[in-house]
Amino acid sequence: PGGAVDLLGKPHDWLCKDILRLEDTADCGNSYFHVAAPDDKPISGADFRLIGRTVLRTQFLQRIELDYAADLPEAYDFAAERRTPERVENRIRLALTLRKDTPWFEIEGVALNRSRDHRLRLLIRAGIASKRIQALTPFDVVERSNEGYSPKWDEGDRPHSGALCLSDGRRGLSIFAEGLPEYNHLEGSDGIVALTLVRSTGAIHNNRSVSPDHWMCPENQCLREIDFRLALYPHEGDMYGGNA
Repeated sequence: PGGAVDLLGKPHDWLCKDILRLEDTADCGNSYFHVAAPDDKPISGADFRLIGRTVLRTQFLQRIELDYAADLPEAYDFAAERRTPERVENRIRLALTLRKDTPWFEIEGVALNRSRDHRLRLLIRAGIASKRIQALTPFDVVERSNEGYSPKWDEGDRPHSGALCLSDGRRGLSIFAEGLPEYNHLEGSDGIVALTLVRSTGAIHNNRSVSPDHWMCPENQCLREIDFRLALYPHEGDMYGGNA
């Protein structure tokens, strides 16, 4: 109901309640770095209302398409240091697929972005109380902690090269993300990993009051449809133990 998604990982009957949640926040940053807005409140949960659902079942797969709409601020007012009161409707479609004899859960999506100066993320609520996460890099798998970030200088955004794994040693959830290189293992959360789906900014340089026009990049607001693809794989152990 309401577009919430639960995931049951077999054969161990590991239930993840409300595993997917959309979140939108202001982005005062530039083409390189996200910068949070002062006193900005995330838009999430019921703010993304379910407007359509399509179900497909065959002997080989089960697929459900969920269509969400959210009235997001049109832009960010840098002079007033707040998001504009004007709202525009943004659309997000999530197509969730389970295939026969395939142990992972596929997610294909498209976001119709009509807002500027913001960041749209998918929160994956694994329910695994671990302060460390494994991340695939070009030549290795590294393990990172989600502690000790400074909100002023480091919000915890990190890169990966297509795979992440959150594990408590007994069970794990691997995330395969194609073309979504930014993640944040949220500090103080019960195993929530935020994947960035859309970042809309209009400048290369942060100091817009003195930047010449050539620092502006309006096309980086990404006012268009943006496709994304990922998968969730519940398993035993960590990335190696689960053969992720």
